[in-house]
Amino acid sequence: MDEIHYITPEDLIEIIDVIQGFDYVSDEEIPKYDDQPDKIDDYFALVERLQSDVYYPDIFSKATTLFLNLNSHYFANGNKRLAVFSMTFFLESNGWSPLM
Repeated sequence: MDEIHYITPEDLIEIIDVIQGFDYVSDEEIPKYDDQPDKIDDYFALVERLQSDVYYPDIFSKATTLFLNLNSHYFANGNKRLAVFSMTFFLESNGWSPLM
């Protein structure tokens, strides 16, 4: 297997820009991930744990763990959006498309 590309801070900025760039319904709050630096640290601690091949031996166990953990309310708002976009970004940057 080729080397796995893990989400970097630059990648997270790109993911957040996409999420915050949507045209939200007026009463829906736009997620403000940048206002929660401790949660950003938690996000990257999760990404670091994914690099363990003992607990997460393949790309799909890593993607699943990323998705499920981000849905556990790391942030005040936008956890599901962040989980979906992060998992999709992770899979696509490693040569897998959710449409495959």
